[in-house]
Amino acid sequence: MKIISYDGSMQEKSSMSVLLENDIKTEIIDHGKKTRPSWETFFKKLHLRHEDLSNIDLFLVCTGPGSSYTAVRSSVSFFKALCTGLNKPLAGISCEN
Repeated sequence: MKIISYDGSMQEKSSMSVLLENDIKTEIIDHGKKTRPSWETFFKKLHLRHEDLSNIDLFLVCTGPGSSYTAVRSSVSFFKALCTGLNKPLAGISCEN
């Protein structure tokens, strides 16, 4: 199974993990309070290409709680649109910081 998870609920850090079969890669990126790292930054650090997204079986996104409600909403919206476009399942997960 191939899974991507994203947590953008923290004010000064974001994380993305990729599970490809039995291999897990995680990147945590520090950022400013009002800025977020681009998806391109995560893709590059995790050695993902846009074409790889169509091979992902499940997407997970943190639904809170967190210190940035706006970041949670924008992350959920982004992944909802992405998964709708790719016709892939999306699950929300609770993330304690």
